[in-house]
Amino acid sequence: MNIGWIYPHRGHCGITKYSLDYIDELRKKINIIDIDPYWWKTQRQIFLSLIDKCDILHIQYDIAGFMDRDRDYYEPMSESIKKPLIVTLHEVYDEDPAVFPRSGIKGSFPLLQLKRLLWDIRHPVQRNFTRHMHNVFYANKIIVHHCYHTKILISKGIPESVLYVIPMPVKTISYLRNFVFHNLPEVNIVSCGFINPAFDYQLLFCVLEKMKRPWNFTWIGGVRNEEQTYLLNQIRAKAEECGWKERFLVTGWVEEDEMTRRLESSDVVLALFKYRSSSASISTAMGACKPVIATKLPIIKDMITYNGGNPPLLPVKADADSVVSSIERLVTDISLQKKLFEALSGYIRNVAIDKTAEKHIELYLESVQK
Repeated sequence: MNIGWIYPHRGHCGITKYSLDYIDELRKKINIIDIDPYWWKTQRQIFLSLIDKCDILHIQYDIAGFMDRDRDYYEPMSESIKKPLIVTLHEVYDEDPAVFPRSGIKGSFPLLQLKRLLWDIRHPVQRNFTRHMHNVFYANKIIVHHCYHTKILISKGIPESVLYVIPMPVKTISYLRNFVFHNLPEVNIVSCGFINPAFDYQLLFCVLEKMKRPWNFTWIGGVRNEEQTYLLNQIRAKAEECGWKERFLVTGWVEEDEMTRRLESSDVVLALFKYRSSSASISTAMGACKPVIATKLPIIKDMITYNGGNPPLLPVKADADSVVSSIERLVTDISLQKKLFEALSGYIRNVAIDKTAEKHIELYLESVQK
């Protein structure tokens, strides 16, 4: 069985890293053919010849990754595939929280129509996502990472029968070992992933300002675009303004070995998101067997449910006092540390990448048999 795995071949891209990890695991059992979606535009014959060799095509859908100068090529590319097509959606929102919601546009006809037209012109990514969704992403099966994703998609008219939940995998990068702390004089706090507006940096700074225990903070990761560079400059300026130049570090993009080393030397991972539909950074921290404190979001609730109600991380309210209190409890309460470690160990076993890869193979076999 030949599976064409269509994903962006970019260096600093979470979906690229996700794909490469999965391809390494899947190739132990089946044949995977790497295909860059951009080849459909630049090397059409090569793209089509690779498609011909495949029994099933599996697209890693990137909401902005199938556009060239605001023009969508996901639709014609998908329609050119005349074989079973599976699509993985990594981000699913009722409405994209990064922009003003289209449903919030008010007015009477014909002004309302004009406002919606202008919104569509200004937000081509969201416009194209909506159009793809109305066409069920041209897929026979759709994989999502969380159960609440299916509820959103069903409410948008996508048949439940095409939806398949496979949790975000955890690739274990460290041996499972207990994270019991004894008389920790200074806490090494980290966050990881790309600098992005979904993270609550204002909350992060409030937490660090309220910390009584000595701390060092490291953001393990960098930026992908100009917007993120602007945000990074604001973060560094704020840290310097607070007098934290020596204990607040943003590493920039690092290789996997460096990411592992820095995670292993940390004590606590903060995932203080304002919104997030899935999070590879949380899974990466869990793979390093580190305790994660995360703001309460639907993805966190789903992770707890998937783990039989045992929280594999510490969910907190999005306020500084709650986060500071959770950090202090985590580094002082041995019973909490043991309980969290046991829950995290169970979660890692449940969603280890070899197990989630098996779920993919089951779906591939089902698709071929049909």
